[in-house]
Formats: sequence, C-alpha cells, structure tokens
Amino acid sequence: MLKRIHLPLSTHSAAGLIFGICAIYINFILLCCCLLLITTVFIKRQWSLKIFSTLLLSIVIGNYLHQQQINEFHDFKSKVNLNSFNVAGTVVDYNRIDNSAFKYRLIFCTDLFENQNKKINANKLIAVYTKKLASINIGEQIILKDLNFNFSGETNFENYLIKNQLTASVFTSELSFEKTKLAPAWSFAKYRQMLLKKINYTMSDRTKIMFNSIFLGYKPENKNETLELKNKFQFWGIIHYLARSGLHLAIISTMWQTICTVLTIPILYSNLITLFFVLLFYLLTWSALPFIRALVLIACYRVCHFLEIQVHLLHLLNLSCIAILIYNPIALFFLDFQLSFILTYGLVFLNEITHAQKMSFPRIY
Repeated sequence: MLKRIHLPLSTHSAAGLIFGICAIYINFILLCCCLLLITTVFIKRQWSLKIFSTLLLSIVIGNYLHQQQINEFHDFKSKVNLNSFNVAGTVVDYNRIDNSAFKYRLIFCTDLFENQNKKINANKLIAVYTKKLASINIGEQIILKDLNFNFSGETNFENYLIKNQLTASVFTSELSFEKTKLAPAWSFAKYRQMLLKKINYTMSDRTKIMFNSIFLGYKPENKNETLELKNKFQFWGIIHYLARSGLHLAIISTMWQTICTVLTIPILYSNLITLFFVLLFYLLTWSALPFIRALVLIACYRVCHFLEIQVHLLHLLNLSCIAILIYNPIALFFLDFQLSFILTYGLVFLNEITHAQKMSFPRIY
C-alpha cells in the first residue's frame, strides 16, 4: 500500500495565499460561503486546528496584500492622472528599442512630483519612453520637466505595470531634464551595463543575441534580429530553450559546488561560496520571475545546509512561492509565474510519489 505524501504546513500557507489573492475578484458573500464550507470540512474530518488556522490566516493575508497593492496603484493614479509634473529622482536603467517609434526607455525612481497646484513626495518607479535621449548615466539624479501623465484605463496594461513594480508609463517626443547630482563612481547597475558592453564587444551579432538572452536575461534591442532564429526553434518545438529560466541558476550553483568539492573545501565554506556567487550572478544580470523563484529556492537550500537543517524540497518550493506572492501578489495572474510553479510543483510531487513508492515497497536483496 502506497504511503501518504507528507504535506508540510507551508503547503497550506501557499494554498491559502493563492485563494486569498483570487478572492479579491469574488463576491464577498461567495467568499464567506467558501470559508464556511472549508470550516465545515475541517470539523467533519476533524483535521488539525493548526492547519485550519494557517489556511484561514493565509487567505486573509493574501486578500489584504493584493487589495493593498491595487489600491496603492489607483490612489497614486488619481493624484497624478491628466496632470503635468516636474519629477525629481534617480535614473535606474535605460535601454534602446529599435523597432518602436519611441526608441528609448528610461526607468526612473522618483522622489518628488511637483507642479503649480500639487507637491507629492512619492518613492515610485516610472517608465519614460522618448524618441530622443540625451546623455544620461545610470545613477544620476535629475529633474524631468513637464511630464504628462495620462493613464489608458486598460485593466490588463495596468496589471502589467503593477506586476513590474511600475507606477506609470509616460510617452514624450523629447525629454527635457536638469541634472542635480552626478552618478556615483560605482554601482551594480552601472557595472552591469559596462560588463555587458565589454562581453558583447568580442562576439558576433547572433552569438551576442543568444548569450544576452539565455545567460543574462537581457532582451535584444531589435526583436527582428531574433525573428529568424525564433521561427526555427518554434518549428522544432524548442522555443523555450531561448528563454532564461531557473535552470540556469541551478547550473551555476551546481558548477560552483562541484569546484568546491574538487578542491576539497569544507561543506560549511562551500555553501557560503556557492551562495555568494549565485547572488553575485543575480545582481549582475536582468532578473525574471522564474529566475527569482530559483534564487529563493537555492538560497533556502544552501542556508539549510549551512545550518544543518533537514531539507524538504516541497517545503522549500512553498517558501519560494510564499515569498514571491507576499512581495508581488498580482504575479499570480501572469503566465511566467503559473508555468514556472506548475511545472516545478509537478516535478516535486512526482519526486515525492516516487519516494513514497520506494518507502512502501523496499527492495528485497
């Protein structure tokens, strides 16, 4: 007889967060009926009060966090929509988009929104698209003048902005700005751009595109350059090979662990070294949600090894899911989150079933 798969308490926390986040779109009466039904099931089956409390608390937290995330976006939208502001802040990133009318995108971390009628202190991220971009360096503090905020009102686009931690998306033909403070001599973002240029300098165009996309998570400036390559990969059904996933981070982690093993470095130091280089790789590349999922999973795994705590793969995956949903609840409704976690949970549950089968039917020698 097959033994039952052990589900750690974090499984119920993750399930409760997911249900709570989805419940924002459910009528309140229907939500109460669902909670009443859950309560009835728990009473009839006499399940542990700890499990029920965890599930119920997670539902409430998930619902609150998602509602708070949406309300924060719309509250700020109501303050700046259909108005023009001088916006002070810091340049976080910029890139070129060749196949668009607005060829430059600037990611800007704001400090102050000011015009004749309003003065708003807000630490927000906004994306500014422009046709012409003068000499601006990452890390510089500038004042963007006469930015017109006009939200489209399209729900899907607003959800996309919220998911990417962006408060607004502004389009302007020519960017007018004033520098208030020069960029620091060194920063991770600045070094990342410089490193990318140095690496790409020695590569051919096709190699550069594939290396940037697969290993660094940096999308090409001109998507037409990869169209032929994507069509070939799509024909053979292996288009996902061109996208960077959490597997790349796992390969990096395994590689450093192997090097430490060959050099006979003690397990305590090898975990610290591996974790350090994994975090360094994360900081020097462009992150995506599957990549963050793998980072949290590997970091938890290494910390458990460092502290000599028993590792339960399903529990670590649950912690990764919980961490992402607490930080960014709306990510639940996007395809990258769904595919990444559904596939990973499928592999983990398959591993748990296989392990349970081995325990139920041990080999006879």
